[in-house]
Amino acid sequence: MSSITTALLNESIAIERLSGSESLDDRGNIVTAWSSSSSNVQARVIHTKESTEDEDGNLEANLLRLRVMVPATTDVDVKDRVTYDSKKWNVKGVKTVKDRFGSTFYKQIIMDSGY
Repeated sequence: MSSITTALLNESIAIERLSGSESLDDRGNIVTAWSSSSSNVQARVIHTKESTEDEDGNLEANLLRLRVMVPATTDVDVKDRVTYDSKKWNVKGVKTVKDRFGSTFYKQIIMDSGY
């Protein structure tokens, strides 16, 4: 089985998974608990930047979006979040990239800066 070379994966990310259920704090805000799923995952981070426009007030907000390549064996889901560069990122999609033989070559995570 072929896999992406680790020479390309020159950065590190941590994957966190939602653990348990949500609860309310003293002010009635929803509190979610996260636990570390995988730490020090080798990755290749590709920066992209998008802008979105609010239709009501014509305000322009910058939404940072990243594409991350990780090894095929990495356990990641759209319900997870990623810690990269000391920031939390929302996972928006996970794509499995296959080689010409049909084996999983690597996974690509699409994530954004959130709210």
